Amino acid sequence: MKVTRRGGEVRVRLEPTEVDLLSQVLSEFEQASLALAPGDPVYERFHPAAYEDPRAAAEFRDLVGDDADTARSARVAQCRAELSGTTLRLDDGAAERWLMTLNDLRLGLGIRLGVTAEDDPEDPAYQTDPGRLLYHWLTWFQDALVSAVLRA
Repeated sequence: MKVTRRGGEVRVRLEPTEVDLLSQVLSEFEQASLALAPGDPVYERFHPAAYEDPRAAAEFRDLVGDDADTARSARVAQCRAELSGTTLRLDDGAAERWLMTLNDLRLGLGIRLGVTAEDDPEDPAYQTDPGRLLYHWLTWFQDALVSAVLRA
């Protein structure tokens, strides 16, 4: 993957295997998101409590949760639709959408894997875990995209 900025556009050049991987991850995330329910750690992370009072927090989630889920689903669908080739050409709005989507992917995967700040990516066992390798690749992609956006 190579991420560059030219003028008002960020270009992400992907290898065909990276396009396939992203497409699969986005599809799986979209499907898994449909099955999230209160009590699931990923659901709780995507729907944080706005109030300490459990009843008020639940009411708030009921009010805004569907909107947040709909917006997240729309972002994922748009990102998947853009994966038709090996080069993404992103204006500022599209880059922001990709950043939000990559963040959601990382949060969900990191929670499922139990990733913590104390994890050592240099640990050989860590480097052979496919889920953690995917997590770090998504992190690298997000970091490269942030760097390109900030070069504006």
